[in-house]
Amino acid sequence: MRVTIVALAALTAGTAFAQMNQAVDQTFVRDAARANQAEIKLCQLALQKASGTEVRNLAQQMMDDHQKVGDRLRSTVGPEAMMTPPQPSPEQQASYDKLASLDGPTFDSAWIDTMKKEHDKAIALFQDESRRGSDAKLKSFADTTLPSLKMHRQMLDKAGR
Repeated sequence: MRVTIVALAALTAGTAFAQMNQAVDQTFVRDAARANQAEIKLCQLALQKASGTEVRNLAQQMMDDHQKVGDRLRSTVGPEAMMTPPQPSPEQQASYDKLASLDGPTFDSAWIDTMKKEHDKAIALFQDESRRGSDAKLKSFADTTLPSLKMHRQMLDKAGR
C-alpha cells in the first residue's frame, strides 16, 4: 500500500511538472508570435514615418528578419497552432499608438527606444524558453533565434547614439 501511494505521488508530481513545462511552451508560442508581429508592425510604421535613412534601413532589415522568424515559428509549431493571427498586447498597442502620433526626428528617437525595449523583452522570453521549455523543437527555435534578436539590439544601440 505504501509503495502504491509513493508511486502514485511520484506519477502525479511528474504529470504536474510536464503540464507546467507544456504551459511554458504554450505561453512562449503565444508571446513569441505576439512580440514578433508587434515588431513587424512597428517596422512597417517606421518605413512610413521615419525621417532618417538609418532608421528606415534598420526597420527594413528587422522587418525582413522578423518575417522569417514568423515563418520559422509557424513551421515549428504547425499551421494549426497559429491559425489565429496574434493580437498585440495592450502595452504593445499603446506603444504603437504613441509612435503613430509622432513625426520626424522625434519619431526616429522614440522608435529606437521602443524597439530596444521590445527586443529586451523578446530576448528574455527566448532565453526563458531555451532554459525552461520542454519541447525540443521550440527550444531549438529559441536558441537559433536569440543571436538575431541580440544583433538587432546591438544595431539599435548603435543607431541610438
